[in-house]
Amino acid sequence: MRLLCVHQAFEGAKVGVQDYTFRAGEDVIARQQIPAPFTAVLAGHIHRAQVLDEGRAPPVLYPGSTERTSFAEREETKGCLLFSLTVGRLVDRSFVPLPTRPMEVAQLDPRGLCESQVRHRLRELLGALDPEAVVRVDVPGVRLPRALGSDAVRSVAPASMNVSVRPLDAPRRSRSA
Repeated sequence: MRLLCVHQAFEGAKVGVQDYTFRAGEDVIARQQIPAPFTAVLAGHIHRAQVLDEGRAPPVLYPGSTERTSFAEREETKGCLLFSLTVGRLVDRSFVPLPTRPMEVAQLDPRGLCESQVRHRLRELLGALDPEAVVRVDVPGVRLPRALGSDAVRSVAPASMNVSVRPLDAPRRSRSA
């Protein structure tokens, strides 16, 4: 039995909410480039669980990541892959979902509010969410008030919560708190 273990993108793998599909490229391996004697390819790098087989041997098994790492993965079920092998062939495979931290996108409009009002609204907003959540707070306006700076956000968010603040009218950058 031969298993190829790699951290690599293979042609046909899909990622993101738009189902971007990897095609031939410098950093992408075409399926026909996998040497025939392998029973299966156990692959990492792609965070969405999927199996690329299309009836061809060997299948490429992506278990995916066990935790969401970006908001593009927000709706994906995370887990692990269990499989059974006999001499020279893959007999069975099943995906086992795992519990993951919830991801939340919240809106906070600070326009017309003083710093203490922004901080109060942020505290209310975060207090209504799961304290284990990964949260992105979208804020309209180009300039973020001090009440939405890293230290201020950390002071009102539960210690177990991961919070980033993203100004909506500015270039796509986020500050983690």
